[in-house]
Amino acid sequence: MKGLWLKDMKLLKNQKSFLAVIAAISIGFLLSGQNPSSVVSYMMVMCSILVISTIAYDEQNNGLAFLLVLPVSRKQYVREKYALGIGLMLAAIVAGEILSVLVSLIKPSVYEKEGWIVVLLASVLMAVLIQSVTIPIQLKFGAEKSRIAMLVAIGCVALAAYFVVKIADSRHMDVGMGIVQLVQNDRILFVGCGLIVAALLMGVSYAASLQIMKKKQF
Repeated sequence: MKGLWLKDMKLLKNQKSFLAVIAAISIGFLLSGQNPSSVVSYMMVMCSILVISTIAYDEQNNGLAFLLVLPVSRKQYVREKYALGIGLMLAAIVAGEILSVLVSLIKPSVYEKEGWIVVLLASVLMAVLIQSVTIPIQLKFGAEKSRIAMLVAIGCVALAAYFVVKIADSRHMDVGMGIVQLVQNDRILFVGCGLIVAALLMGVSYAASLQIMKKKQF
C-alpha cells in the first residue's frame, strides 16, 4: 500500500494551484475576522474532495486496469483511498491550526471553545459524509456518470436534512440549541457520539466500495 500512497502523493502535486487557492482564501477569511474553526472546516471539506481527483486520475486511459495488474489487490486499493482521505482531513486540521496561529499574531481573534468544538466536529462529519458518498459513487460509475449520481446523492441528503428540521420544528424542538446544550453539559459525550457516527459512515462506505471493486469489470 506504500506504493499506492506514493503514487497519490505525486498525483496531488498536480493540485498545487488548487491547494494554493485554498490557503489564500483561508488566510483571507482569517484576516477578515472569521472564526478560526470555520476556516479549518473549510480547508478540511475542500481537501477531502481531493481523494476523488486521485481516483479520476487513476481511471484515465485504463490506468486503473493496468494498476491492478501490478501486485496490488482491489482491497488494498480501496483501503488506501480511505486512508488517504483521513490523512488529508488530519492534514487540513493541522494546516488550518497553523495558519490560525500565524494570523492571530497579526490580528488576534477571540472565539468560544464550545462553538469551536461544534463547528469542527460538524466539519469532520461533513468531510466524512462527502468521502463516504463520493468514493463508492466514483468507483461505481466512473468520472462521467458519477457527476449525475453525486448530484442525486447530494439532493437526497439535503432533502433528508430538510425533513429532519421540519419534523423538529413541528415538535417545537430547537436542534441547534439542543446541540449547544449537549456540548455544554457533556463535551466528551458529544465528541464521542460524533466520532462514532463518523466511524460508522466510513465503515459502511468502505464495505460498499470494497464490494464495488470486487465486482468491477475492466
